[in-house]
Amino acid sequence: MRKSLLRVQVAVFLALSLAGLWLFAFYELNRSRRDAIDAAAVQMEGSALAFAEHAQATIKRIDLMLLELGHTWVNRRKDFAAEIQRNRQNIADISVQVSIVDKDGWLIFSNLKAPSERVSLADREHIRIHRGATASRLFVSKPVKGRVSGKWSIQFTRPLLRAGKFDGVIVISISPELFSRFYQALPVGRRGVALMVRDGGDLMVREPDWEKYMGRIISDTPYLAQNAPLHGNFRRTAQLDGVERLYGYHRLPEYRLSLVTALPMDEILVPVQRQGQMITALSAGVSLVLILMALLILRSLTARDEAGAALSRSAAALREAQGIASVGSYSMDIASGQWQGSAELESIFGIDARYPRTIDNWLALVHPDHRTAVRSCLEGQRSGSAGDIDLEYLLLRHDNGTPRWMHQRSRLDAAAADQPAHMVGTVQDVTERVLAAEELNQYRKHLQELVAQRTEELTRANAELVETNRRLEEAQVMLLQSEKMASLGQLAAGVAHEINNPIGFVNSNLGSLESYLQGLAEMIGVYEQYQAGLTEHHGAIDGARRKLDIDFIREDFPQLLRESKEGLNRVKKIVQDLKDFSHVGSAQWELADLHAGLESTLNIVNNEIKYKAQVVREYGKLPQIECLPGEINQVFMNLLVNAAHAIKDKGEIRVRSGAVDDDVWIEIADNGSGIAPENLPHIFDPFFTTKPVGTGTGLGLSLSYAIIKRHHGRIEVRSTLGEGTTFRIRLPQRQPASIDEGAAA
Repeated sequence: MRKSLLRVQVAVFLALSLAGLWLFAFYELNRSRRDAIDAAAVQMEGSALAFAEHAQATIKRIDLMLLELGHTWVNRRKDFAAEIQRNRQNIADISVQVSIVDKDGWLIFSNLKAPSERVSLADREHIRIHRGATASRLFVSKPVKGRVSGKWSIQFTRPLLRAGKFDGVIVISISPELFSRFYQALPVGRRGVALMVRDGGDLMVREPDWEKYMGRIISDTPYLAQNAPLHGNFRRTAQLDGVERLYGYHRLPEYRLSLVTALPMDEILVPVQRQGQMITALSAGVSLVLILMALLILRSLTARDEAGAALSRSAAALREAQGIASVGSYSMDIASGQWQGSAELESIFGIDARYPRTIDNWLALVHPDHRTAVRSCLEGQRSGSAGDIDLEYLLLRHDNGTPRWMHQRSRLDAAAADQPAHMVGTVQDVTERVLAAEELNQYRKHLQELVAQRTEELTRANAELVETNRRLEEAQVMLLQSEKMASLGQLAAGVAHEINNPIGFVNSNLGSLESYLQGLAEMIGVYEQYQAGLTEHHGAIDGARRKLDIDFIREDFPQLLRESKEGLNRVKKIVQDLKDFSHVGSAQWELADLHAGLESTLNIVNNEIKYKAQVVREYGKLPQIECLPGEINQVFMNLLVNAAHAIKDKGEIRVRSGAVDDDVWIEIADNGSGIAPENLPHIFDPFFTTKPVGTGTGLGLSLSYAIIKRHHGRIEVRSTLGEGTTFRIRLPQRQPASIDEGAAA
């Protein structure tokens, strides 16, 4: 048994270790992926900002040149060429072409060369934008191919105004390379991209391969959205080349431009993939080691008797390894008393690198009660008068003064024969073990007393529990009877009304019958008076016959008797149903027809229902079931009365039944007010009611739930506020054998 338990423990430990290992590996992979993406997002947003600052500085420089050259053209046209020559360095640095277009759209000046024929630029975007302008403003056009230079360029323009009227446009055409060259300085990887996009989606610059993508339009990107933030990140598959990238952008709304940088997701995740391979390989290796260790342990358990000696040696080696691993180690110079400790020892002592490493400072950490003994051991080993040290003592941590129990082992390490040079050893924090041992000793002292005390208490509690259970069973029967009596009391007025109706018309019929009998007696007296001369007194007899309405009496007399008999039968049935229903205390399990019980209960509660609802019966075919009929009828009555109370004016109560497998079910549904969702969890709690004070006891549904549970069935409820409630009862056709035996006993 012990071996089996050990094997189970090893298997559970292995399973938990492997699960923890792979969960940690999965967590590390996901964390690395998130960290890599977050770092790349910060990097791309920073790159986009640098790209935007570069572009902004370049555009400001171009705009300054536009203003200076435009002013020269308007005011000192003869100096325009000289002004261009004077700014030759700037123009050579950034400009492809400086040109002037007149107000009609004709090219009238270019610093590259004069066109061989007149060139019209009236269809250019900047001519349409500036025509009719009365104020100067910078406009950045979409990329166009120059009609003079033949090269792609981005045109920066301002209108030329003379006396406040439009007189032409000055244009500086810039090669997209001026902006794309900055791509080389951006950390966007081998397949990263840098973009400059106009607010309309026109692609101004795209590196690498900017010429391939000139004139393309980008749509549905976050930075082009209305009210987009000035900067941000997003991740998507590129429209131009289909590569998924992580983007960072920075908008320059004053120029209607967005500067974007992006890194491919596969390049971002390359280090993560390599790390994932390493973690997977490491986890697989550790898993293999754990499995091998488990197999070895299981094998050693199986062969423990045959390999007892080898197991003892392995246990000794394991104890030695545990004494060295995860404990502090130190080396002390015998001559000087200076010592050096591992990081674990510093953590145990609560010291840092600044703490002096002398034997006196070591002893200063030892509790005063143990300091003399520790000093004696250390000094004795230094002098050679004592052998190896193996002692436990109390130490006060340097950082917070917390007392901790230490287990110290040390030995002499001789540099030459019989000439000790160092003391080497380990220190282990064994506080938990020492405290546990002390606590265990206390437990051992009081264990027998506690066991005896607990046994006595349990015996007493068990006797009390048996008595309490007996009283609870009696209380349940009394409570059920009380609820039944309360229900009967509540229905008494209705039952009296139901009985009063037939009694009333029977009483009325008896009065009529008394009158009829008096008339018949009188008529018989007339016949007796005139019996001798019936023919002679035929007229008097007919008069008496008409006066007493003998013909009507003959017709009405059988009907009166029939109605009276029906009324008496109705009273008899109500009384019989009430008698059957009142047998709550009967504990006799028997086969019963649930439809008959429903009809009996409906007859009793008819006065509660008939003014509020119409009862619709949808009975299925039900077998007789083993039950306590009186208790089941109690459940039916509670549900039917509750359904009637839930209907305010006039509604419908639908009673359904059916059989499923070895169970039968009864469903009572109303279209009344429904039950609030917050009240549904509590409707079966004792004394819980939503009816006004004095109207309900709060025990009906609670007792119904207990009755159905006692029958090994279940009761379910569905309700929608304002639409109605449905209760569904499911009962087994036959009770378990234990019930039958208990009933027979």
